[in-house]
Amino acid sequence: MKNVHQIIGAGVVFGLVSLWFGLTSGVVVGLVAYLGLRVATKQIKAD
Repeated sequence: MKNVHQIIGAGVVFGLVSLWFGLTSGVVVGLVAYLGLRVATKQIKAD
């Protein structure tokens, strides 16, 4: 039974880590896209 608990624990940890990485990468992508849009709109207005 100990192996089952280890597998479940590993699955929970892996799920939390992947969720955290998904959230952080989502925030980073959002910030990059936001900054890219701001720079693009500034360049368009400058023209």
